[in-house]
Amino acid sequence: MNTAQRIMLRVVSALVALALVVGGCLVIGQVVVGMTSGSDFLIPTDDWYDALRTTPWDDSSPVYVAVALIIVGFLLLLVAALAKGRLFTLAPPADDVDVVIPPRAIAQMLRRQAEAVPGVGSASAEFSRDLARISVTAPLAAIETVEQDLAQALSHGLKQLPWVRVPRLEIEVIGPRERPLVPGDTPPSGRVDAPSGRVDATSVEASSGGESR
Repeated sequence: MNTAQRIMLRVVSALVALALVVGGCLVIGQVVVGMTSGSDFLIPTDDWYDALRTTPWDDSSPVYVAVALIIVGFLLLLVAALAKGRLFTLAPPADDVDVVIPPRAIAQMLRRQAEAVPGVGSASAEFSRDLARISVTAPLAAIETVEQDLAQALSHGLKQLPWVRVPRLEIEVIGPRERPLVPGDTPPSGRVDAPSGRVDATSVEASSGGESR
């Protein structure tokens, strides 16, 4: 599940929860008002009941409501299908054993390993079918040194898993940024504006063929 799918799932969940809360409050309020005064103060149930009894099925209103419900149902099914987590198959230790792992777990593992490398301030990781992408910040270290240490540590970490095919590793290191100078300022001594660096460390293919799903 990527970031866009997680945001969509959270928005839909929040809207459904809000609708349930509002509907429950209206029902409770209607019950209280009906028990105390006997009037339809919150929900005009009498008017709705009369309208439902007098409106024929071939009227345009029921058709519009049915089409709207069908569209909403398909959208909810689409969100549920997109939000379903994908699992990647690893090399099984035996013929009757299936080994799978969610991509989010792999991304978390790589992020923790990257954060353990000396000089790394923060790290983020994404994992897809054939690519592991890691982005780190190194505010106080040399980019080249951090890139080499990350490539070595993360490549070793990936090889600890029994892949059907080892994914490609892409590393991005963002170094320190110098404060923009204004007219009249002098550059601070001992600081260099280091641009971000990127290294593409391609892992060795596993001995067994096949493709992760």
